[in-house]
Amino acid sequence: MKNNIHVLVVDDSAVVRQGFKNLLKGQSDISVSVTGNPLLAIESISRKRPNVIVLDLEMTPMSGLEFLKKLMASDPIPVIICSMYCGPGSEAAIQALEYGALELMTKPKVGVGSFLSESSERLIACIRSAAHANVKKNIYPADQEMEKNLFSQKQIPQKSFFKNGKPGSLICIGASTGGPQALERILRDLPENSPPILIVQHMPEMVIPSFAQRLNSQSKVTVKVAENGEILKSGVAYISPGNFHMTLQRESRDVFIHLNQEAAVFWQRPSVDVLFKSVAATIGKKAIGVLLTGMGRDGAAGLLAMKNTGSKTLVQNEKTCVVFGMPREAIEIGAAGMVLSLQNMAHEILLAADLTE
Repeated sequence: MKNNIHVLVVDDSAVVRQGFKNLLKGQSDISVSVTGNPLLAIESISRKRPNVIVLDLEMTPMSGLEFLKKLMASDPIPVIICSMYCGPGSEAAIQALEYGALELMTKPKVGVGSFLSESSERLIACIRSAAHANVKKNIYPADQEMEKNLFSQKQIPQKSFFKNGKPGSLICIGASTGGPQALERILRDLPENSPPILIVQHMPEMVIPSFAQRLNSQSKVTVKVAENGEILKSGVAYISPGNFHMTLQRESRDVFIHLNQEAAVFWQRPSVDVLFKSVAATIGKKAIGVLLTGMGRDGAAGLLAMKNTGSKTLVQNEKTCVVFGMPREAIEIGAAGMVLSLQNMAHEILLAADLTE
């Protein structure tokens, strides 16, 4: 088979460069070139434009972040960050997502060869998916009418949505590749006292606390990392911590968050499917399920389970997805109640939750 996905690895570690060569050389549909210098990478791109770039963050004479920022502002190419600087409190990792990186992978300081071997299946799947990603200078153009967000100032009385038993008592959202930008857009358009929001975003566990803080600073709702045993409250968005599935448990009229470390689903822990299936079993028709951009099929079966119990289910459309993998799977199996642009998603969530006048 002729090679049709060209990967450029930009990393100042010779071990990493050789590791990626060894990893990808056996793939009939992938070719690879490598460099340890971002400036040489720019020259390489001018000669042969790659389909995907695997990028380290800490390099000289130009940092990976600076390289990424310049690239995405001039000639956007799908970028996967593979760096040891995707660790705890890493502002660099969050900035990389802001600049347009598709995926973050935490590279260990030692044992890189073992990491590449153990993660080979996921890395190759990620590269193949990234090659078809919808990467643009402005992925989510501003919609002036939606930016006014006529509903964002509407105040909802503080109360238990579960005791009240009304539809739209819970919003749950699943996302992967491209999800950080999509979540920012949706959360900033939701009102302060929205129903509880549960979020699974595929992301390295070390980065999730910083990501939650970033969303919290931009949103009217309170955004936090979920804790085991928490009772759900209105006006709070709970992001599943890394390496834990997030599920729900009910006791009398209260609903709790339960975290566990059962087996990964589609290489993911947390898994969107695990959350959605738990919501279907616990909340049923009172919930709203939202599946956003991402590679793979995590979340599709769970969203169908929600729909089958009477939940309202919303899926992001292909045009506004960075990767139309998870949403496509949901649509194909009949899990999507509505297929929407990202710009219209928050408004439809408000309608589904009966929060509009």
